[in-house]
Amino acid sequence: MYEIFPLWSENTSNPFEEDWRKVEAALNATMHPENWGFWIDWYQAQLDGRPMLPDNDAHWDMLAEIFEVSDTSRFQEEDWKKGADHINPLIREIYERWQLLGEVKEIQDALKNIRQLMLDYERRQHNLPEAMREEPTELTARYAFLSDRLEEIEAELDTPKPDFPKLRALASGLWEAIEALGNYCKKLGDAAAMKAAGTIGVGAGGYALDNLLLNGRLTEFATRLLQFASGGP
Repeated sequence: MYEIFPLWSENTSNPFEEDWRKVEAALNATMHPENWGFWIDWYQAQLDGRPMLPDNDAHWDMLAEIFEVSDTSRFQEEDWKKGADHINPLIREIYERWQLLGEVKEIQDALKNIRQLMLDYERRQHNLPEAMREEPTELTARYAFLSDRLEEIEAELDTPKPDFPKLRALASGLWEAIEALGNYCKKLGDAAAMKAAGTIGVGAGGYALDNLLLNGRLTEFATRLLQFASGGP
């Protein structure tokens, strides 16, 4: 996609910096400042010379969804003519959806190493005589449940008009998976439970998941997803 450059060069200071900060403060002081978040972030990204989303292609796809006007566009010319009170909440919904879509993809990438640990463990099990094989561990099952929920959430967020009741149900399911994983990872913190869990690979996966949970990334995402889904129809 297109490369993005700062609005002002390194050797040129922004002559409108003070004016911009006043505008930003005024927008944040409105009755619904959250509806101006996209525009504030958009202009700041222009000043900084960076995409609004971690993924540059997603940045341009999001802007195309918002600004392109055609027979199949999300917005029509009439929507823009209705003013900020009408268009800004609609733009906010698109912006939040793209942010959540990027986050769920990053979380799934972070979990790929754990998934590899699970696959390696299962592969070793298949190489053992049947009498020596262990049943799938609780961690493996809980990881699979979490992974399935995240894939479903990504698929729903990747549509211009997501099914909000379905998203609410998926968000609730994600909370259940997080709670179950959190409880199990606490058990893995005990040396005896770690030994009972099986191999080092599974144990390492448990600690990696626990670390992810303790950092709050999954719970923060689940909270934001539920808030987003609850704002829909």
